[in-house]
Amino acid sequence: MSEDQWFEPFRFEIEVIEVKSDCRADHKVKEPFRAEYRTSDPPICGEAYVGMYPLLFAMRVGGDMRHLGKEHPLQVIYTCPSRVVRFLIRGIPQCNHCGKDVESLSTLTRIDAPYPKFICRECASKHKSL
Repeated sequence: MSEDQWFEPFRFEIEVIEVKSDCRADHKVKEPFRAEYRTSDPPICGEAYVGMYPLLFAMRVGGDMRHLGKEHPLQVIYTCPSRVVRFLIRGIPQCNHCGKDVESLSTLTRIDAPYPKFICRECASKHKSL
């Protein structure tokens, strides 16, 4: 977890769930990735990341994947543009302060000073400006 002012209260766990043929990026089934605002770790294929980014962004700002016909509000299966690799993407809201995973963005409290942060109930109860 980063403590800089641009740390967002959201991260993604991405896992390769299917590889249909040779992948130019050499992705393998069960290969895990963790992504926050800036990047994924380990690096993911740029073509796949550019294609999945609108889904990541939508979840990050509170979008519900059920509106796209998915079963879970923060989970989606994405197929890369080459139609070779399928990824399971899970959006995970988290506290800006302690990094604890929370159920949804709506369970976080917004603190605006010195910059916007979203914190869990436990951290909010200890925060001096509340």
